[in-house]
Amino acid sequence: MLHYFTIDYGNTGTFYNVIIDGGTREQSETYLQKQSRNVMYLKSLDETRKYKHCKDLGFGKLFHCQFTGKIPKGVEKDTRLTLLDER
Repeated sequence: MLHYFTIDYGNTGTFYNVIIDGGTREQSETYLQKQSRNVMYLKSLDETRKYKHCKDLGFGKLFHCQFTGKIPKGVEKDTRLTLLDER
């Protein structure tokens, strides 16, 4: 079973999509909460995938971790300066 999560790695505002193959949702969530407080469950699928590289977690295998970006502009106050702010 594949479990899909989005995490804020290190609570820095950088989000990653993570896929774990095997284990239960609770086991996967507990493991990811050791890395970050912000763990968002997306979905689970009853299928398998082929993968060359993975990290064995004991209960399953983490085989996909992709950077998705910073916090969206609407969620957090924008700290960038505009042309008027620089004067």
